[in-house]
Amino acid sequence: MRSALVIFTVLCSSAAAEARSWWEKFYVAAGYRDVDGLDRASGRTLAAGFREECAGWGIDLAAFVPVAGFDEGFHQLVRLTGYRSWKRLWIGGGVGYALLDGWTDTSVPHRSGHGLTLDAIAGIELASAGFVRSFLQLDVSVPTFSARDRYRSSDSTVRPIAVELAFGLRF
Repeated sequence: MRSALVIFTVLCSSAAAEARSWWEKFYVAAGYRDVDGLDRASGRTLAAGFREECAGWGIDLAAFVPVAGFDEGFHQLVRLTGYRSWKRLWIGGGVGYALLDGWTDTSVPHRSGHGLTLDAIAGIELASAGFVRSFLQLDVSVPTFSARDRYRSSDSTVRPIAVELAFGLRF
């Protein structure tokens, strides 16, 4: 895995129109994630990530994208996406891993689950101020797993979808 990242970095370094220092590839983001299908699973999010950009395409690795509160919510632990970029816009897709904990209005209301997610992203680079660049990103996460009650009954299955809008800063 490490050798693949080194090869990718070397290829991007030679293809990138504007070479950036390693520390300029990190970012932080804060946003709000709405979870459709479960109650009390939506909330504010925080993220840290690394974005390697090439001429017209790139790869983004976001880690620790939980819903604030850490007890209930759609907590995405890691997300790896590839994307295609045009000037200040980008669109792409990838996979992630998430923990899910929420409620429904049934007789056994608690639902939980964990596993892989399929993600679609779209973003826009906003204005920059000095060495700080800002962006907006929309992320739609569809879990490949079901949220179930503690008895794991087949009629308790809930398939939520999460939509997140985040504002981020890159240095």
